[in-house]
Amino acid sequence: MKFLIIRLKAVGDTILTTPVFRNIKKYFHNSIIDVIVYPNSYDILKNNPYIDKVIILKRKNISKFIFYLKSIFKKYDVIIDYINNPTSTLIAFFTRSRFKIGIKNKRNFFYTHRLKISGNIYTGIKNLKYLEPLGINDFSDFMPEIFLNNSEIKKGKRILMEIGIPLKNIVGIFASAKYETRRYPPENFAELAKIIAKKTKYNVLFLFGYNDFKIYEIIRSICKDLKNIYFSPLNLNLLEISAIIKNLKFFITSDTGPKHIGVALKIPTLTIFSSTNPLVWNPPDTKRFPFIRNEIDCIGCESNSCESLKCMKELSAYEVFKVFKKYCK
Repeated sequence: MKFLIIRLKAVGDTILTTPVFRNIKKYFHNSIIDVIVYPNSYDILKNNPYIDKVIILKRKNISKFIFYLKSIFKKYDVIIDYINNPTSTLIAFFTRSRFKIGIKNKRNFFYTHRLKISGNIYTGIKNLKYLEPLGINDFSDFMPEIFLNNSEIKKGKRILMEIGIPLKNIVGIFASAKYETRRYPPENFAELAKIIAKKTKYNVLFLFGYNDFKIYEIIRSICKDLKNIYFSPLNLNLLEISAIIKNLKFFITSDTGPKHIGVALKIPTLTIFSSTNPLVWNPPDTKRFPFIRNEIDCIGCESNSCESLKCMKELSAYEVFKVFKKYCK
């Protein structure tokens, strides 16, 4: 059987789809799996042994139009649409297939299976439920995974040596997030790093994305010249960040893409939740992947903007440290 998986969303969502590829190959041994993603997710899938081809769709309108035209000449046995937006629906419409699976909505009336998947369940499990129309009902193999090749692993160690941090007992902190409602204040993260460096045997490494210069400057000014606190370069790509995370003893982050990288690499990861639901975005194994959130009335609001951000600002670094100390063994 030939499968087309449409996963046109952020990196974290793409990572949480990886159990689907593994389970398809488990039940359909000779199947072929093609996956359509936006360019930012390509690196995270390119080494995945369960995927036969990663297809990149650029976001520009002319690129999409050309892609639709090419889709007319392609045929798959099964299309699974994990985004269900106008772009993914048009791809499914133009591409020939016996089975077209997605979440039920008005625009995908022509899909052969329009599912209703409800409940506060981990997204890795939810994604597997899309396979039910194919006779797959075992959702126990739901953990995401990322594959790094040897050169990428070696590069991660080389970057750490260039930073000057010892390669053992590293606690990583990713101090950013795309949306402000998921962004733990950099001042709090800096205070957390100071507590860890002072009260434990661990070295703290701050990781940053491409556009995190302002956050970097705030944290650096607070932690400047403090012993056992280190900083990654600001120009690291996704694979380099992944290769560094693979060397961590423990990882602390908000609910953002690198959190799912840590989980996929099986690194014990503490997530600071705010506007999102930990039942949906955190694995059930809370001993290995604990979380903390400030249990106020508006917690879990699902909003991407907020005037007060009290759920984050009022969660002290010491409260986060207490959870870290409990689970970092």
